[in-house]
Amino acid sequence: VQPAAKKQRVDVNGTAATPAAAAGGSSTIFVGNLPWSATEDDIAGLFADCGEVKGVRIATDQETGRARGFAHVEFEDAESAAKAVELNGQLDMGGRTLKVDSSTGRGGGGGATPGGRGGGSSDGTTIFVKGFDTSEGEDATRAALQEVFGECGEVVNIRLPSDRESGELKGIAYIEFGSADAKDKAGELNGSEAAGGYLKVDVNVQPRTPGSGGGFGGGRGGGFG
Repeated sequence: VQPAAKKQRVDVNGTAATPAAAAGGSSTIFVGNLPWSATEDDIAGLFADCGEVKGVRIATDQETGRARGFAHVEFEDAESAAKAVELNGQLDMGGRTLKVDSSTGRGGGGGATPGGRGGGSSDGTTIFVKGFDTSEGEDATRAALQEVFGECGEVVNIRLPSDRESGELKGIAYIEFGSADAKDKAGELNGSEAAGGYLKVDVNVQPRTPGSGGGFGGGRGGGFG
């Protein structure tokens, strides 16, 4: 961990500067750009000086069980979370500079409602992306997309459909954000050079069909392959 992190903590500790997280009453933070090997204890240890950590939730892919490269850390109070947010860009793990932000706009935890009629808000924060490089495999592709689109805001989920027969990635992705604002920012990356290619970003994603377990990898996805 960079020594600068402790200096930053001291600066915040002596002032009333408890910005976004405290103002919004959020006691949970988003931590991105994590190495895949990061454990809950590793992550909790980074923020031990900010206040009492109640829990760490490392996001994993529902299909593969692999870590997505980000986590949510819940503190005892919003003030501790605000102190942690001040460490954005000051912490290092496994050679990666971590992104720390307040976790807002997730409501009552219903961020990942799978395909139900109540999932309209989720569909309203999802984009379709293609044009990125997939030659390095799924983990590297997911990490590259997380890095690019994590700059826009909280990335809740990255889906990388693959061919049912060969298992190869189709070269398309569906990325769900924690807010419509983050989604709009992502739309501005359309045509930009990133993640090993020139990105095509479509913010007008069709809602998932209720009850279709295949999700985006089903019949509709075949049209892109």
